Amino acid sequence: MKINCNIPIIFFHLGYADYIEIALRQAIATNPDSEIVLFGNEASPIVDGVRRVMTRDYETPQSVKFRQNYRHMSYQQEILERLCFERWLWIAEFFRREGLAKAFVMDTDVMIYADLSKLSRMFAPSVKCGLAQTGDDTSDNTIGYKPVSGHSSYWTAQAIFELETLLLELYVKPELLNLPETRWAKYSQTHFYGGITDMDAIGLFKRGLRADEFINTNELPGCGGVFDLSLCLSDGAVENQYQMRGLIKRLEWRDGLPYGIECKSGSTFRFYTLHCQGCYKSFMAGFYRGPDFAGRRRLTAENNCRKYKFILERMVKSLAKSCLAKIAPELLQRLRRKGV
Repeated sequence: MKINCNIPIIFFHLGYADYIEIALRQAIATNPDSEIVLFGNEASPIVDGVRRVMTRDYETPQSVKFRQNYRHMSYQQEILERLCFERWLWIAEFFRREGLAKAFVMDTDVMIYADLSKLSRMFAPSVKCGLAQTGDDTSDNTIGYKPVSGHSSYWTAQAIFELETLLLELYVKPELLNLPETRWAKYSQTHFYGGITDMDAIGLFKRGLRADEFINTNELPGCGGVFDLSLCLSDGAVENQYQMRGLIKRLEWRDGLPYGIECKSGSTFRFYTLHCQGCYKSFMAGFYRGPDFAGRRRLTAENNCRKYKFILERMVKSLAKSCLAKIAPELLQRLRRKGV
């Protein structure tokens, strides 16, 4: 019997959104021999070739205790922010029960354009975790640690269990709790839009890794390509790394694969993923490169409608800001501090 040695790809999303199916089908198309897992609930979409598991089945006494200890320090809705933390506990429990050695974890707004199992074989044996980071750990001089993103990440069992331990201690141990509290105090004083997210916790976790235990998915040295930090940002491994075209990165498509163009050198970089964050989810249908499926035309039409509406709103907002900059610059600065 042939043993499947490919690494599973885990997505997490509670509830339904039509773009989830697009991301899942893109993952199936590019990773046909890998198990695709969707962590969700009864409202999550059912897609052929995707294993849907329920978060309620992976509750543990530890995850319940985390929920009780959680301290909300964000302008976002508490339930949404807390779920971003809790998902890592559920995924760790999934690792434990399934006996997984490794897995990729993807947000449902990430499109995949590579066989990730083959890609992982290019990682050094010492690598425990792959996460997205722009700049180095000294970039944030205010409190000494930098948020790190796990929106398209690689995990070994050892790493996910270490993150689980940190999360369970984060709101209990004063020396750990002091770090996010310090950051939140700065947000509160300036009224700057933001808050404490799971990226802060992942940043603390990453700080405890040796250099050879971590691979930055924004640069993936020796792997021939990179993961996209965010479609709407020019940043990559460094700030302002890629050229933009309008609202998104400037992309070149070759044989169904996306490439970004570096600002300084003009060199092209293959993107193994595209992260269509926020309102940019409406671009996902246009980026789909897999086989046709029932309902695709409807999904594409609905996503295009949202995309054009979003572009129009951004144009109007940009025009309004230009006018404010001329007639009321102080008001514009106040609005920017509040994230408007």
